[in-house]
This record gives sequence, C-alpha cells and structure tokens, in this order.
Amino acid sequence: MEIIGTISNAFKGSRSTADTGKDERLRQATADFEAIIINKLLKMVRDGAPKDGLIPSSFAQDMYRSMQDQELAQQLAAGRGIGFGEKLYQQITQQQTNRQIGLAGFPTENSNDPLSAKPTSQQGAGDRGPEPEYMHPIITP
Repeated sequence: MEIIGTISNAFKGSRSTADTGKDERLRQATADFEAIIINKLLKMVRDGAPKDGLIPSSFAQDMYRSMQDQELAQQLAAGRGIGFGEKLYQQITQQQTNRQIGLAGFPTENSNDPLSAKPTSQQGAGDRGPEPEYMHPIITP
C-alpha cells in the first residue's frame, strides 16, 4: 500500500503547466456544474412557494427572479459552494490519477477510449463451476 501512495505522490509532483491548465479548467467546469445544480434547487424552492400574494406575478417579475437565482447560484458556487463541486473535482482527479498509474482495472494503453476498454480479468462461461441445484428443472414421472 505504501508503494501506491509513493507512486501517486511522485505522479502528483511531476505535473507540468499543461496539467495545471487542465486542473484549472476542470475546477471551473465542476464549479459551473455546481452552479447549475444550485440554480435548479433555487428554482424548485421558488416553484414550491405559494405565488398568491398582494402583488400579482408578471412575466417580467418571473424573468427577473430567474436571473437573480442564476446569479446567486453562480456567486455561491464561486465561493465555497455547497461542496458538491469540490467533491466532484476530487473524484474526477482521483479517477484520472488511478487510470494513469494503472489502478483502475483497465489496461492503460486504451485509457483514451473508454468504449474499447475491457476488464483485466475476463472469465469464461466454463470458469463458473457447477450450476446450483435450483437451476436444474424438476422432472416428475
């Protein structure tokens, strides 16, 4: 287990400026995705609140509230957010690290094409052992 940690730390320490640019773009993408999620949550809260009030709602007022919710969601995600974007970023970078050092269970030569990747341990139909009793039909005379 210590070897894996050492390899992972060595890999993280050898990042180039191109990798740093990718990290920044990934962090921005996860923050934008978090803003979309927050915006949808705010929209659901607004839709669930009663709309009958002293002042009737108009199209312009609904449009303004929608834009206000969108800006609020972007501001929340740009700060600490709700933690969703950071967790998503951590999960994606961990998967990328595992795939690049060969821990994901897939061959590293096809890591750019996930559709052509195959599991490393392929079992054939004959490797399963005997079938259980309940798989055989009951024959009565």
